[in-house]
Amino acid sequence: MEGKEPVVTPDLVAAGVREFVRSMSGGADGPTVDAATALVETVRLPAGEALVQLGEPSDAVYFVVTGRLVVEDPKGGPPRQRLGRGDLVGEMGILADAPRNATVRADRDCLLAKLSRESFERLATDHPGFGLGVARAVAARLSPVKPPDQTVHTVAFAVAHPGVPARTFSSRLLTTMEGLGTTSHLTAAKMDLLLGSDGASEAVPGSPGWTDLADMLDVVETANEWVLLEAGDRPAPWATAALRHADRALVVMSSDPDEAEARSVTAFMEAAGPAGRRGKWLVVVWPADTDIPHGTPALLERFGATRALHVREGSDRDLARVARLATGTGTGLVLGGGGARGYASLGVFRAMEELGIPVDAIAGASIGGALSGAIALGHEPDELDRLVTESFHNVLDYTIPIVSLVGGRRIAREIGKHFGDSDITDLPVPFLCTSTNLTTSELVVHDRGSATKAIRAGLAIPGVIPPVPHDGDLLVDGGVRDNLPIGPLRHTGLVNTLIAVDVAPPVGPKARHDYGLSVTGTQALRGKMRKLRYPGISALLLRSMLVGSMAERDRLVAEGYADLYLDLDLRGISLLAFNEVDSVARAGYEAAKPRLEAFLAEQVTT
Repeated sequence: MEGKEPVVTPDLVAAGVREFVRSMSGGADGPTVDAATALVETVRLPAGEALVQLGEPSDAVYFVVTGRLVVEDPKGGPPRQRLGRGDLVGEMGILADAPRNATVRADRDCLLAKLSRESFERLATDHPGFGLGVARAVAARLSPVKPPDQTVHTVAFAVAHPGVPARTFSSRLLTTMEGLGTTSHLTAAKMDLLLGSDGASEAVPGSPGWTDLADMLDVVETANEWVLLEAGDRPAPWATAALRHADRALVVMSSDPDEAEARSVTAFMEAAGPAGRRGKWLVVVWPADTDIPHGTPALLERFGATRALHVREGSDRDLARVARLATGTGTGLVLGGGGARGYASLGVFRAMEELGIPVDAIAGASIGGALSGAIALGHEPDELDRLVTESFHNVLDYTIPIVSLVGGRRIAREIGKHFGDSDITDLPVPFLCTSTNLTTSELVVHDRGSATKAIRAGLAIPGVIPPVPHDGDLLVDGGVRDNLPIGPLRHTGLVNTLIAVDVAPPVGPKARHDYGLSVTGTQALRGKMRKLRYPGISALLLRSMLVGSMAERDRLVAEGYADLYLDLDLRGISLLAFNEVDSVARAGYEAAKPRLEAFLAEQVTT
């Protein structure tokens, strides 16, 4: 396959293979290591190329020396897995004697060590310790524990915006990276020094100098935990090398580029790799007084980027968020549904703000989706509480229950008041929410498209609020399929730390007395006069909606998808207390803050 021919980078690959074999063999050295290094071939895989294809024969195993690979979902969904430095690829097909079960593609230029099937089997047979180590690695991958998803080691950025100094971004990114571990910061001039020749960094692709440049980038990457590649402010061969070699390639641009800037952005994005590469991001700089950015979908389509991050001029907070997201070290917040009990999430957000825990990306279901969207707008806690109090006051417009108990007009009006025609990608903080496709029984993850429509669909409690038509299907509350969308946010690869807030009642309505096998409305009204309690239709519908998603929640929590799972004690708070924002938010604050403090303390000690 094109792009996989062996090339000569022996020392670097041998060092990586030695480290890998030692880890697989319990620290063994000597014959096992020598045998492995003698058998491997070196492979360079350009960004966008497939390493293996679904259904192909399993003819080799690969070890990632440098780079980033994605295991694609055959159905076109988010990647099944992200693989980076030190990971093994393709061993399961050989062990199971089965064809490839997925396509694995390079998300950036990669350096790999290849063991043919025959070589791998010989090594495992002749050196049982190695074979046992590989088996243990496979077992660990298949065990119900969240695999480490943090494979970002190298970040590159280019500046197309004529009014932004590169130093502004490099200093913020360096501060973040250096706080995490050993970091190398490379510019074209520094690369010339490493290669011992002026202009060596400007070698063109395909030339001998380009191979030397790629080799040196690999050497620097393996010697450091983090690498920042400053690609410069003009499209040039060094920019191409830097952007293609990075796990995440960022291009900084203005919100309204002129023709010259647009040409630079286009050139940088083309240099970063083929269309569809997931690591190609725009960083869009907006005027300081911008409330909500706009027109982001057009920018993404025009320049072939997969994500846009927004920065307001002079906002260190925005810059810090970009740095954390670019390095994959951000904090994500997931807010679950639970009717009015969802207001407790406002208290959690306030506690996080007070403790200095950032929200770099956010997701939610049902009322958690609406509140997540409001947080994604960038509101501070006081403003957020006021907005929610005003928006949810008397928001239920009851109607003749043909389609639903309420008409939904007031709800749609309030959502539209705050989000208007904004696209989800316009929001200052990366955001997603969920709904359930009632027609196809599938979970819908809304990470682009109309924010108003997505949030409204996510609130459509079946039987209570009308479903939302979408492409001939009907969308209802996301809580029907997944009331705490930990998985969708985790699978974006944006965050390393994830905090989930579960406000759903641990138990549902109880039978307060035995009313037999039937009950009429008149009977229930008369019973209330005698202080007999009957289950209410709204509470029954809400609880019925939540039951189906609890197994998924429990599975993801058990598998460690949430680093902190806040199952808040909200006893005595009704699912329908929509006019009690302050008291419910206060209960959430009081329940969450001690646990957040303990979580922070644990993070410091570990």
